[in-house]
Amino acid sequence: MINRMVFKVIVLSFILMFSAPAFAQDENLPAPFSEEEALPDAGLTPASPFHVFERFGDWARLNILTFGSTRKAEVKVRIAEKRLAELKAVVEAGAESSVVESAEGFVNSSTASLQNDAEILDARGQDASALIEKLNSLSLKQQTVLEDVLERAPEQAREALARAIENSRKGLEKAEEVLGRQVERRLIKEEKAGEILEHSIGRLKKQIEDRSEKIKEIAAKGEVPPEVQTAFEEKLRLLEDRLVNVQSKEEFKETRASIRESFKDAASSVLELRAEHKLRDEVSESFLKDVERDRLDVAQKAREAIASAERAMAEARTALTRAESAGKTISENVKELLRTAEEHLKKAKEAFEAKDFGGAFGQATSAFRNASAAVKSITASVQSQNLRTGEVKPAETGAVRPLPVKTKPVESRPVSEVNSGSANTSSVPSRVEVVFTDEGFRPNEAKVQKGGTVVWVNKSATAVWPASAMHPTHDVYPEKGGCIASAFDACRRIGPGETFEFKFDQVGTWKYHDHLNASMFGAIKVAE
Repeated sequence: MINRMVFKVIVLSFILMFSAPAFAQDENLPAPFSEEEALPDAGLTPASPFHVFERFGDWARLNILTFGSTRKAEVKVRIAEKRLAELKAVVEAGAESSVVESAEGFVNSSTASLQNDAEILDARGQDASALIEKLNSLSLKQQTVLEDVLERAPEQAREALARAIENSRKGLEKAEEVLGRQVERRLIKEEKAGEILEHSIGRLKKQIEDRSEKIKEIAAKGEVPPEVQTAFEEKLRLLEDRLVNVQSKEEFKETRASIRESFKDAASSVLELRAEHKLRDEVSESFLKDVERDRLDVAQKAREAIASAERAMAEARTALTRAESAGKTISENVKELLRTAEEHLKKAKEAFEAKDFGGAFGQATSAFRNASAAVKSITASVQSQNLRTGEVKPAETGAVRPLPVKTKPVESRPVSEVNSGSANTSSVPSRVEVVFTDEGFRPNEAKVQKGGTVVWVNKSATAVWPASAMHPTHDVYPEKGGCIASAFDACRRIGPGETFEFKFDQVGTWKYHDHLNASMFGAIKVAE
């Protein structure tokens, strides 16, 4: 019996050797993170066959060597931070996608455990403020670390990182949800709730401002990976949602008064960033301006957002009916956008009836965005089909300015001569259209006369950014200007249904790419 116990102690001690070093790294703060975003040493990662021993060592440390709910929560946070460090390490090491996905799964399960603990404490009627603070802090740390890794991650790792970022957002939402219930049942004092909310929103605001600067640095060098841009936009919405929820929930009514100035400051920051990055959203901006001016009526804003969504839906349905009646083909993706918008609008009305004005506002905003995107896509599709058949009547929705000239069919073939102006120009048009679809630019190579204009029409479900920027695959269009180096640069995201045009005065074959996704590229051949 004694020998068996000694054997167990030896085995346990051996296993704990694997996990102990990471717990001893608290004072090592790896750049570029601040103390709040510092991580322990990754130690063994899922890429190692011995990682199972490290996980078992963490389990033993938590369940055998740690006593008391407070101390256990602290150990769980450290384990979650270790898992985050492991995910960062395997991505930076260029591990296979299966290893990255495994590491992502461990990050998510460790975070889910803390969320579950917060729910349990709340269900027992106990003060969960300490655990809510830890969950908030962990989720925000995950946001910063994962976003930093995402911009340098290889293609095969980005999907898993995007999922991990989304789950970290859910951690923030769960912490806020539990906090609201705790305040409502008076398990947490208003003053403490205000401190938690103010710190969370202030830190989230700072992270967004830092990401904005980082994205501008990346853009100045050439490419902003689409996942990085999407993560930034989603983070803006995350902060907006936090402001909406706190401003609209009855349980936070007294708390709001104590942190009003912090909220106004956060609203101002989001408005500035939306304008700076050309991410305009009239419904969100209207809400933020009222927060900034301290005159917010959430119920009224929800009512207005629902009305805006209904108008956008009506416009989209009318556009679809007219297009199909005229014999135009509208893609199933556009119809799916409409169905999604209808579902969001239905939920918005249900939430409004239940006096969940914050929820109603959020759902109505989503409905408005989807319906507006559908209108743009329908308009672009009608314009494109009209141009192909020689019709140049404006699309009846009027959402996008129609292209005024007819376009001749464009020859499409591989580029054989780069920067060579020699070509048979007898049938080269002075104005052509290039359509951007989910498959890329069509035609992939277009011919235009010197001094002629090329018009890009975005018929995809995502934004596009045609640009002749610095890139290993092609030379820069020589005219100076634009926002980086070449005049041939849209300098903005061209949304679904929108157009961009550029006049070419330099003879040659000029390759370009989608600045948001460099794997999408095309070429414009300019002839005398």
